[in-house]
Amino acid sequence: MTRASSSKRALLRIKCREALSTHICKLRSYDGSQITANLFVDKRLGLTIAPDKVRLQPLPSDGYSWSATGTTAALLKKGLSSGNIRFYQSICEELGRSLEAVPVQVLKRTAKDKANEGHIAELCSSSFTETILQLKVAISKLKEELSCAYEHLSQSQAENYRLDQALSHTRNELENSTFENSIFRNELLSSEVRIAKAIQVLEVTAGKTATESPEDLPMED
Repeated sequence: MTRASSSKRALLRIKCREALSTHICKLRSYDGSQITANLFVDKRLGLTIAPDKVRLQPLPSDGYSWSATGTTAALLKKGLSSGNIRFYQSICEELGRSLEAVPVQVLKRTAKDKANEGHIAELCSSSFTETILQLKVAISKLKEELSCAYEHLSQSQAENYRLDQALSHTRNELENSTFENSIFRNELLSSEVRIAKAIQVLEVTAGKTATESPEDLPMED
């Protein structure tokens, strides 16, 4: 590495540390009494951070941490003292965008939230699985009930067919009986007419016989 590159790298490291420290503190207004040897009073986190004390992997006791999204998270895996020119440039570019200083409590809360979300997801998954099982049992019962209903329907249709056949046979027998009764009735009427005529003939004959005189009767030899 050339002397010029080393010098540029050192300057960028200082600039990067100052940017990180300033970002953590973000003073809105201050006077000279608030700044001593590049110490910044943090009105957002309640911290006093010196640029040479800024870390990308702070301890919990430091009171702050970093929240990074996307590929920027990879920048937090390296120390500020061992970076290269591009490393420092990337931090300065992403600071305030995909790289933010946050209180330690935020990360703890985030971790807790993630745990809660995982628990909720697990409960939802368990509830969903239970619901699926209940649906499967309900569907199985419905299929069984439908099978029984179909069998009962088939039996009813067979019984209806049998009754329809029996009704048709009975109707035919009734029609035959009605026809035979009509024949018998006609024969009976004919017989009654013949009997009435025979009775009438007998009555006429009897009347004639009663009115004849004895002399009209034939003599015996």
